Amino acid sequence: MADVGLSWRSNPNRNPGGPSSVNPTTDHSLNPHNRINNQSYSQQARAQRNTGKAPEVKGRNVMPDGSELTLEQAKAYMSFYCRKFQFGSPDIQHENTKKGRQTWVTTIFVGGRKIGLGHASSKKDSLNEAYLDTVVYLGESDPALWAEFGSSIENQEAVAGGLVPAVLFKLSNDTEQDLRQIVYSSMDCELYRRAKTILERARGSGPAPHQANSGATDSANSKNPIKALNPALFEQYFFNRVTGNPAPVISIPGRSFPVEKHYLEEIHRELRQLSLPAARGGWVWGDPKVQKYIQRELQEPLALDPVTGKALRDNDDLEMPFPLIALVIAWVLSKSSDGHVLVFLPGWEEIKGVQTILTDPRQFPLLGFNFNESSKFEVHVLHSAIPVADQQQVFKPPAKGVRRVILSTNIAETSVTIPDVVFVVGK
Repeated sequence: MADVGLSWRSNPNRNPGGPSSVNPTTDHSLNPHNRINNQSYSQQARAQRNTGKAPEVKGRNVMPDGSELTLEQAKAYMSFYCRKFQFGSPDIQHENTKKGRQTWVTTIFVGGRKIGLGHASSKKDSLNEAYLDTVVYLGESDPALWAEFGSSIENQEAVAGGLVPAVLFKLSNDTEQDLRQIVYSSMDCELYRRAKTILERARGSGPAPHQANSGATDSANSKNPIKALNPALFEQYFFNRVTGNPAPVISIPGRSFPVEKHYLEEIHRELRQLSLPAARGGWVWGDPKVQKYIQRELQEPLALDPVTGKALRDNDDLEMPFPLIALVIAWVLSKSSDGHVLVFLPGWEEIKGVQTILTDPRQFPLLGFNFNESSKFEVHVLHSAIPVADQQQVFKPPAKGVRRVILSTNIAETSVTIPDVVFVVGK
């Protein structure tokens, strides 16, 4: 930021007793026309640099404790200060002098007192200068209050370059880092829009410059740890002023149960070990489609291109083994007492093929199950060819003791979420 504008940093007559001890009628430093002999800090600094002397006044963004003040901190401190002394919002006045390079003059009034002044070539820069000017003055007037602000969460988030949302999110290690769906409550500051960036940086794999100040904590001790905000720092600060309750925290947990994967080799071995008679499902092994599929997938060695390492054959030319899929569904149900089964299939033909076998127990017996028995089973189909009203039935709670088999197109594999599904069958 250009060091332009007027300042009154070196006034030795300023009363340091605090904001209530400053009298605008007796403290001539409050008059912008009396500040530093009507010279800007930049003008003095340039003159003293030319003579080899150090500036006699502080920089426009250096606080009494020697810390460097950022624009974000200045705006946060203004809010902190006005709330502390119940001044309400500061009064900001802009004037375009249309003279010289610094055509815009911005004056800030707090509690009816003129305590901030900024000169710049643009309205925005003039306002920023006025913010910095005001807060440095307020910091000099009440160093204890500045120190209190320095340890506050408000300052921590200002250092981070934004604000914490009013509704906080505690993100676990297994939660996806995509935060696009998180909705934040609006706050009375233009920095609100940067809250999402803070959360994303806090959870990033690389080190964030603000993580020590924004409440970001290491959630995993690894080479690239995921960061998670600690809500305990903020839920009390953003409490509900009406009820006194802390700010709500929405916890997004990771996986709450283990996921076990069973591959075709293992399933085929266990099914063959059952030595099923034809009347209970043994007929499946005599089906030509099943035999061809097992031959290609489990018995023939996979030929690979010696250069690219890719398979030399395409398994997509294999017909789907409908009987084997139906037998796997029945086997899964026989090994458990509750939970639904979700089956992903390539298209309508495959869905109808499996459904036909499941719903015809006389021609296609499967471990003694009768999927037409409505008191025990429901077979649902999810496909664009099915009316929406029929597809919506799968999201309604079933009758007590009823287990569902859902045959779905694999287009919905990454988007469909069905309650109480415990088993998933897919290619």
